[in-house]
Amino acid sequence: MESFLSPGRKVVTVVKDEPLRNAIKVMSKHDFSQVPIVKRGGVKDLREDNIYGVLSWEVVCDAMIHPDFDLSRPISTFFEGGAQWSKCRDSDMIKDVAGKLLETDYEYVLVLGEKNVVNGLATYYDIAKRYVEMVEPFSAIESVERILRNKLSILSSVELGSAETEIKRCSAGKEDVPPSTKEVDDLEFHEYQFLINKFWNRLASDFPCELHDLNEVLPKVNKIRNSVMHFRPGGVSTEDKIELEWLKKLLKAL
Repeated sequence: MESFLSPGRKVVTVVKDEPLRNAIKVMSKHDFSQVPIVKRGGVKDLREDNIYGVLSWEVVCDAMIHPDFDLSRPISTFFEGGAQWSKCRDSDMIKDVAGKLLETDYEYVLVLGEKNVVNGLATYYDIAKRYVEMVEPFSAIESVERILRNKLSILSSVELGSAETEIKRCSAGKEDVPPSTKEVDDLEFHEYQFLINKFWNRLASDFPCELHDLNEVLPKVNKIRNSVMHFRPGGVSTEDKIELEWLKKLLKAL
């Protein structure tokens, strides 16, 4: 399962002996709601046993009302180390990570990778953002299929089954194969292109684009659809998203 954290995201931390001023700058610069505090600095020290705690804006606000508040004082003077936190693996499914957030009072989950190396923090925002990224391709494909099926609905059940009939004839190696029948909602994605090409003379007026445009983009979208439906690692690339949006625009004449 692909990590729900953004690919290649660099883990930003602050060291417990740094001035609180530095931590506030880091959180403001990166628009973080929380940032991990480590005992020692350095990329090699991004292990769970090196985590001192997690600094949040709530902690910062509490520090500001402290009688001895001074931005130049070390973070550790305002933060009690050794606190427990909820944690997960970067290979965990999104629903499981969301469940850990809901079952605790924490606003974050510490994300661990191989050898308990800290890959970052997962917040409600991360979960929501990753969920939207996963759902968007499904929504786009559903929209494309709905439009295509609507345009192909003028065909009879025998005509709609002609793609399947052709496959059966090729497999059997003979022409006298009984024709298949299908309802438009039962069509497979790969059948759309076959039917559009076979009945283009009847369908052309209902498509706001050229046949060669559809023949170019439909195989690409079918490949993207298979990848999305089988949850293949890597997610949907920017190029794939462009192809999906392009087909939607072709079909809607936008």
